[in-house]
Amino acid sequence: MRGYLLQDGGTSVLFDCGNGVLGNLGRVLDPTHLDAVFITHAHVDHFADVYALQAALRYSPAGPLPPLPLHLPRGSSRAWHAS
Repeated sequence: MRGYLLQDGGTSVLFDCGNGVLGNLGRVLDPTHLDAVFITHAHVDHFADVYALQAALRYSPAGPLPPLPLHLPRGSSRAWHAS
């Protein structure tokens, strides 16, 4: 499980979002209040909960929320969109 929350002022950025990260994040910050997510590399222990985060944004009690900026390592977005 990998994930690091960085906060400065009113900005909250998550670096990596591995399995179990959203559960731990929820203890300190509502995941729907993130401003961006950065994935450092394409190992599943660094991105598995991105899919759960997407569902949390889409099915928020307040209604669908806009997508978060998701920053991926160079070249990885083509591999993830190949299917």
